[in-house]
Amino acid sequence: MQRSTTLLHVRAESDAFQLGGNLVCQNAVGGQVGKALRRIVARGGQFRAATARQLVLPKVGNVRQLRKRHCPRSRRAAKSAVRDVDPPGRGFQDAGTEFENLAAQVLGRQQRRLATDGDADRFGIVDGDGTFLQPNYIIALLFDYLVETRNWKNGVGKSVATTNLINALAAKHKIELHETPVGFKYIGELIKQDRILIGGEESAGLSIRKHVPEKDGVLAGLLCCEMVARRGTSLGKQLANLFAEVGSFYPVRENFRLTPEVKQKFTEKLRRDPSEFHGIKVAKVVRTDGLKLVLADGSWVCYRLSGTEPVVRVYSEARSREDLAKLSAAAKAWIFD
Repeated sequence: MQRSTTLLHVRAESDAFQLGGNLVCQNAVGGQVGKALRRIVARGGQFRAATARQLVLPKVGNVRQLRKRHCPRSRRAAKSAVRDVDPPGRGFQDAGTEFENLAAQVLGRQQRRLATDGDADRFGIVDGDGTFLQPNYIIALLFDYLVETRNWKNGVGKSVATTNLINALAAKHKIELHETPVGFKYIGELIKQDRILIGGEESAGLSIRKHVPEKDGVLAGLLCCEMVARRGTSLGKQLANLFAEVGSFYPVRENFRLTPEVKQKFTEKLRRDPSEFHGIKVAKVVRTDGLKLVLADGSWVCYRLSGTEPVVRVYSEARSREDLAKLSAAAKAWIFD
């Protein structure tokens, strides 16, 4: 925790850390990280840190009520946010998706909020208007911000399943891009070698240069505080500015259960390199981890089979919300056709 604070660039004696409203810091299980976050942020700025309400993350496929005494109004939101594991062929949410939905629906009450999971290595960020920003966008925003404020130019790391918004920003800043298999250990190696200024995964893990080569949700939250304070504008507005500069990117992750028969057939299909997908030419086939098809229009889909359960993880990204809906439907159909 102390090391994380040494990486921040804030001026406690000025209003540079004023976030224009309440900030709520929360930890998913014990609450101790949330308390520590509030102490750190309160020392650095001139705003009131509201009392945190604790929540308990549900297990995969099993809805647990939030603690009534801490979050009495959140029970309905939690039930609507988390679904049981569906039968084969239908999507379901893993622990990461449940955490994101809870952050969005339970925490998003017109306040900026920082949240971590139980061991504080993953993060959830809610903007001042109550909008949850998915980790893909947070990593891209912090990449752009660190280049701007630290003038670091030694590369950026991302997993193959993470947004190509980072690719576009790397091209804009003329910074080397490292695309790794899924798993933060690959990002960590790049940090240890000082080859990247920031590295992250869409599953809410990131770290930066001169820090530990492990995911750090506390650092992610604090850097977002610094970024909002220094730039003087909301995260949503900053993201809109990035879209105006390099184009818009809309990613989604979905998981599907497979019957033994479907899994065997789909595994065979993954060994082939299709020349077309969803009526669009395949521009590039990437096998860094699973099968990633980069299409001629800039959209892409990535399939990764789980090694422990009959599940395929599907990552899709398109340049508009409408195209994403079509691509997501096509990505599912490709599994079961």
